[in-house]
Amino acid sequence: MARSARQGLCSDSLSEGVNLQQASALVHLDMPTVVRIAEQRVGRVDRMDSPHEIIEAWWPEDAPEFALSTDERFIERYETVESLLGSNMPLPDAMQRHSAPVSPEKVIEDFERQAEIGAWDGIQDAFEPVRQLIQGPTGLVSPDVYEHYRHISARVLSRVSVVRSKAPWAFFCLTGGAFGAPRWILLPSFKGAPITELGNVCGALRERLTDEADNLPFDERSASVLTEFINRLDEAERSLLPRRKQRALEEMRIVVEKLAEAAGATSKQQDVDHLVNIMEMLDRNLPSYQPDWDEVAGRWLDVIRPVWFEMLTQRKRARPLLLKDIRNELLARGPWLTDQILHRFREFPVLPGPEERVKACIVGVS
Repeated sequence: MARSARQGLCSDSLSEGVNLQQASALVHLDMPTVVRIAEQRVGRVDRMDSPHEIIEAWWPEDAPEFALSTDERFIERYETVESLLGSNMPLPDAMQRHSAPVSPEKVIEDFERQAEIGAWDGIQDAFEPVRQLIQGPTGLVSPDVYEHYRHISARVLSRVSVVRSKAPWAFFCLTGGAFGAPRWILLPSFKGAPITELGNVCGALRERLTDEADNLPFDERSASVLTEFINRLDEAERSLLPRRKQRALEEMRIVVEKLAEAAGATSKQQDVDHLVNIMEMLDRNLPSYQPDWDEVAGRWLDVIRPVWFEMLTQRKRARPLLLKDIRNELLARGPWLTDQILHRFREFPVLPGPEERVKACIVGVS
């Protein structure tokens, strides 16, 4: 029986952050202006967990009237450099594009060359340290072991490994939900700051997973160490949030406390109880009842957005409008803000327990 083919028509808005590993082929509807864009597109289907042995990428050969020109490639590269690093070279407002078209063969050659070195425009691919854990001469996982587990279809809810170490440490791979990428966290000690940047996590794993790191049984000592580190997941996961959302949570805590005080002064006990419950959730540190910090921060930003935009349009500012700058204006609208909070946080968003969030864990036990 022939398998039914599924197709999708996507814009470049899907060239990042979406995994389509079930697909076996990608067709460029237009010629990518730089290798980075081609890598982003192909990377949606060329995933490490792809079920296909071969991934095909089809490139367009446009008519001369529509073909990509060398000037267009230059402008795209210039705009990338300007946005990332800054540029002191202004371009003419109307730059003429009469240069020769770029051939598909030349673009494919550039793409394949960049794929071999794992970098674009001299900037290392952010996932290169992760790939090097399973590829190349310095890989920590042998190719045969990786291939064996890559094709296992049995569902594993969570995997915990225990290794011998001079001092306790823990690595967690946390689920990113139905659409998000998994998140990596390494806790170097019981009190050490969480390591969340992929390159630094990979480096820390290399330092710890040496030939001396023998496997140990999961015993009472291992369980105690694991529990200690799981109790720190709340702090670690909160540190993964963008800085703006971290500040939003800090401001939310300040404003909610002041609203609770104001409600108490006017004997609105029901509002006080609800606001105090929200404060307790913001302050709570229980692994089995951890707030979904990303969702909490998002709801708070939705609540304050009307006031934010109003203050942005009131007058010209010499500096950016910070979240703390609208605190007094929010408190001046106490009754309205309290109603909005009680509506938005009638149910406080929490994450599943660690047994569902933690997909893989390595614990170092001394």
